[in-house]
This record gives sequence, structure tokens and C-alpha cells, in this order.
Amino acid sequence: MDIKTQALYQRIQTYSLDAEGSSFSFSQRVIDEYKKFVLLAMVAGHVVSPSDQDWHLHLTYTRSYWDEFCKDIIGSPLHHEPTRGRCSEQQKFRQLYQQTLAGYERLFKQTPPIL
Repeated sequence: MDIKTQALYQRIQTYSLDAEGSSFSFSQRVIDEYKKFVLLAMVAGHVVSPSDQDWHLHLTYTRSYWDEFCKDIIGSPLHHEPTRGRCSEQQKFRQLYQQTLAGYERLFKQTPPIL
């Protein structure tokens, strides 16, 4: 990296996404919504479709995800089923996402946030 890029990277690294003194930080909100998604996935009775990357990131921590979280916390595997990329798949996942939003509203009695 050149000096200008290094300086920019340093500024980005030191920037906090959480507002100082905030009672409910951005980081905590993202984690809280991920946990709600997992609960919904376990109890909805249908496939749920996430709107963000939290679950995908957690999946990359394979030991934490499979050996601790799935086994010990939720007591069941929670598999990721990626799309095959066809038009029919796109429609299917749009419909699953709408079901997920409706399930969120039923379970948590609130509109899901846009993250």
C-alpha cells in the first residue's frame, strides 16, 4: 500500500461504527437481529431467507458455528442453502424473504429493521 492508502486504512480501522454513549450500538443491533433471525429459522416452520451477511460470516467460523452454536445452543443443525442463480430461484428466494419478513412480524410483534 502506498502512504495515502495506508493513512486511509488506518482512519477506517480506528473509526467506531458505534456512536459514543449510545445505549444500543450498531454492532449490538446487528448481533441482536442475527439472533432473532436464528430463532425465527428454528421456529418458523418454513425456510427463512436472511437479508444480510451476518449468518454467512458466522458460518465461516466453522467450529464456533457447528460445534458450539448449532450443537449446544440451538440443538440442531441450521444449514445454508444457497441459490443456484436461475430466474426461478430468484423468484423463490424473493417469496421466502417475504415469508421471513411476515414471520418476523408475527414472532416479534414488530416490523423488521432494514439493516
